[in-house]
This record gives sequence, C-alpha cells and structure tokens, in this order.
Amino acid sequence: MVFLDEFKILQGIFIFAFVIITVFVAIRIGLKYIKNKKIEYILIGLTWVGLASPWIPDAICFVANLFFPSIPHWYLNEIFYLVVGMGLLPLYAVLWLIALRKLVYHKKGMHMILINIIIGIIFMVSFFYLLFVDKSHIASIDPIDVYGTDLGIIMLLYIPYIIALFFITGLHFTYLTYKSKNPENVLRAKFLFVAIISYTLGALLDSVMAALLPEVIIITIIAKVILITSSIEFYISFILPDWVKRIFL
Repeated sequence: MVFLDEFKILQGIFIFAFVIITVFVAIRIGLKYIKNKKIEYILIGLTWVGLASPWIPDAICFVANLFFPSIPHWYLNEIFYLVVGMGLLPLYAVLWLIALRKLVYHKKGMHMILINIIIGIIFMVSFFYLLFVDKSHIASIDPIDVYGTDLGIIMLLYIPYIIALFFITGLHFTYLTYKSKNPENVLRAKFLFVAIISYTLGALLDSVMAALLPEVIIITIIAKVILITSSIEFYISFILPDWVKRIFL
C-alpha cells in the first residue's frame, strides 16, 4: 500500500478534480460536432484532454491508492505512467494546430503543422528510445510518492515548448476572434484569453517551479486550483452557456 498523508490526499483531490473537469469539458466541446458538423470541435476537445494528460496518471494513482490500496499497483508501472502522461504530447500539439488551421489559419497554418510534426517525431523517437534504455532522462517516478515525479532533461525541454506553443498560438487565435464584430465571439475571446493565461501559469507552476522547488508545497496546490479554473474558463469560451450570455451581454 502507498501511504497517503493529508497533503497527498489534498493534492490528489485537486488533481482528480482537474482531470474530471477537463474530460467533461472536452466531451462537451466534442459534442458540438454533432450540431455543427465541424471536426475542429473534436480536435479541440482532444487537445484539451491532451493538455491535461501529464496529470492523468496521478489521478489514477490517487483513486487506486485511496479506494483499492490492497490491489497490485499496476498503475505505478513506469512505462504506463510515462507513456500516458508524457509520450503522446506531440500528437495533441498537432491536433491543436490542425484545429486552428481549420478555424483561422487555413493555408497559412500548414507550415506550423509540418514543423511540429518533425519536432514531434524527433521527440517521440527519443522518448521511446529512452523509455527502454534510460528512463531517468524522461522522468523519475517515486513508487512511494507518486506525486514526487522528477522530470528528466527531455521533458524539462519539451513541456515548456508545448506550453509556449499553446500560449502563443492560443493568444493569436484569441486576438483574431476578438476582432470579430459579433458580441458573442468577443466574449468568447475574453474567456479564452483568461483560460490560456490560467493554464500556462498553472502548468508552469506545477511542472517547472514545483520540480525546482519541491519543498514549497503550497506551489502545487495553487497550481492545481489555477488549472481547474482554466478548464472552466475554456468551457465557457467554447460552449458559452446561456447564463454567461445573460450576465455579460
């Protein structure tokens, strides 16, 4: 059994909440395809789940340790943990860029997709090579403290790149949407702007700062709260519920 103290339980609750909310948001956005028949909604939904993928293994570990402490800890298998949490990030980056190309970039976005496919192939070849040769260059998983993951050099380089890619392209998409004369699109742009800022701040705090300052426990808690708010803001931006329109329009 992996012992869960009060801090790990609190942290696990926030991680689990973030993952569940993110999956719900992704499904709701993806379901807009049924109404609008636009594949970009499915792509954006998958992207949002992908951006939460580094926390999915932690959420699984938390639930399994909390409710099923006596079962074999299959979820602590490093290959499962690393592949689910980190190995597919290039795929989500490409899906995001394809969605933006359909929404705003059109032909101009093809070069960004090709560049990220090349970068993604280089990353994935390196990732799966190191996965079976020396996992420490990807991340070190503590079998006792599943939240004590130390990122290796390849992830310390690639995760900030993914965050920066989402941040820059997301802000550009927000700017183009904000230029619309449609009041609803302007409101969507405002919530998307806040969501992008929130996600970027939360992800950097949780992946980089928490890795550099693991003893400062409050950083990880604040990061999870910010990530949860980013998912709610992302949901409002793409779904724009009637109650939001009544308040802000």
